[in-house]
Amino acid sequence: HAAASMIAQRLSILSCQICRSWLRSLSSNAGSLATSLRSHACGQLSSSLAGQPATLCGWLARLRNRGQFALLRDRYGTVQVVPANPAARAALRSAPLESTLQVSGLVQLRPERDRNPSMPTGEIELVADTVTVMGPVANEAVPLLPQNADRGMPETRLKYRHLALRSDSMQCRLELRSSLLHSLRRFLVEQHRFVELETPTLFRATPGGAREFVVPARLHRGRGERCQGYSLVQSPQQLKQLLMMAGFDRYFQLARCYRDESGRPDRQPEFTQLDLEMSFADDSDILPLVEAALLAAWPTEFNGERLPRPPSQPFQRISYADAMLRYGTDKPDTRFGLTAQRWTLPSSVTVVGFRVSADELTDGRQLTLPAVDALRQALAESPLAAGWQLSDGKTFRNETLVGLADCCGVADDDLVLHGPESQIGSQVAAARLALHSALVSTGSLPALDWRDWRLIWVDQFPLFEADNDSNSRLRSCHHPFTAPVPEHLDGLLSGELPPAEVIGRHFDLVCNGCELGGGSVRIHDPRLQKLVLEKVLGLDPEPMRHLIEALGHGAPPHVGIALGVDRLVSLLTGADCIADCMAFPKTQEGRCLLSGAPALIDANTLDYYRLRPAAEQTDCSN
Repeated sequence: HAAASMIAQRLSILSCQICRSWLRSLSSNAGSLATSLRSHACGQLSSSLAGQPATLCGWLARLRNRGQFALLRDRYGTVQVVPANPAARAALRSAPLESTLQVSGLVQLRPERDRNPSMPTGEIELVADTVTVMGPVANEAVPLLPQNADRGMPETRLKYRHLALRSDSMQCRLELRSSLLHSLRRFLVEQHRFVELETPTLFRATPGGAREFVVPARLHRGRGERCQGYSLVQSPQQLKQLLMMAGFDRYFQLARCYRDESGRPDRQPEFTQLDLEMSFADDSDILPLVEAALLAAWPTEFNGERLPRPPSQPFQRISYADAMLRYGTDKPDTRFGLTAQRWTLPSSVTVVGFRVSADELTDGRQLTLPAVDALRQALAESPLAAGWQLSDGKTFRNETLVGLADCCGVADDDLVLHGPESQIGSQVAAARLALHSALVSTGSLPALDWRDWRLIWVDQFPLFEADNDSNSRLRSCHHPFTAPVPEHLDGLLSGELPPAEVIGRHFDLVCNGCELGGGSVRIHDPRLQKLVLEKVLGLDPEPMRHLIEALGHGAPPHVGIALGVDRLVSLLTGADCIADCMAFPKTQEGRCLLSGAPALIDANTLDYYRLRPAAEQTDCSN
């Protein structure tokens, strides 16, 4: 027995040496996934390799029949491993799930009855001579198994992010993200001669916009001076405009941006945007370019399934005023109808409502009495529909549209969700969503398909709007660098046209109720830029003196846009929130559960920057 054991051990060592030599030869091939530690990735094994040796590295995903079978997983797939000897079986049995293994042996066809057609490697298995535990799990079990990650608590998925990222869904989303960005880069650089340039993350705080993160600085500060610091950029807006003035007529960047604002499913304190800027161009140039870029990079499959194509060029365009009138929002979901209608009564009261007729419903069916009762109940339980009333068409005409000759085609068997616009005008968008949700829940309408992408441009926004924090001031609807439409330029400069009536050259790209990005034609006249900042918005132009000065050094007309990468990936993959499309997101409160950030700043660091807690000192001057 001892001799046989020694022979087996030597054969195993020889086999490993031969296999490693073979691995080294394979790893030298261009494009090969082979390295000095593996010959193939798990997902590469197929029936064409039957009878050949292979060495795999990956994670122990599953163990069956007390070590008789195991599933090994890596980024490229899973494969069944069958131990060929007691030592290999013992190594598998002793390894907790999610341990990192190196497995060497022969690829062989599975018996016909054991083949799994739903598994890409289901025709074969690896008969393992040796199993090496390269990275054991320290405790008996990991706190989150990747196959259960999608069903785990959100806090657990964020705290043990490295484990959640091992799941198939996260791997597929991040693979798609990488492929999408690679395609966009190639389109912009190779087909349209854009140059990719990086701009600083540390910059000067600018007035307006979202709240910024502040970074204290120790440089250039004498004793007794007030604290100095940087701000993390909300976007590269000013910097990319400066690049236009520098002569880079086509710029792009995958920019990291930072905004200290309240959390929502479509927001994160730090995020990525595709930033574009073009000189000697306007919206008629950049909109078709963005459309073509998206269509060129649009993925054809996700998670093994074919994806439908988005609408062809040109995308639908709708004005801001029309969007607000019909949908109650500048980010409309146009996958379904139910657009708002308005009836002005003889009493001058305006009624707003949504008419539900047979042509709005699935297969043109009529609403039965049980369906109407279920619809009323669903709307009654929805806080979004509070204050609205559901009536049949006959009652609506006789009790609401009294004295109105033209009833806009409201039929007896229609349903109308309605209310006085003076009381519920701001709730039109919410009521529309509530009505659609209720119709879906009663089976009157099909559920929305996340793969039914409706891309639209919303334009002709007001240039300024009332500032919610100040009744007497205005703020920019987009940002203070957006130009007015040409027909309003002279009126804004002369003061003859009230700023609140000026239309801006701003445009948003919206898909299925989500704002994917926004852009505008920029102001390139230093006088107009200073007037907007000082006279219209009441802001101190000093923090942007560098930009105003540069505009006076021969600034070209320019236009730009920023597209939210995280939002785009979430739409393309059907994710519920953008955090599921980022490697290391934060909670909606801005906390990193993985590292515990933000954390208290220790006393030495505070002293180094000469900072003190607000409770001790309200002024940070020394």
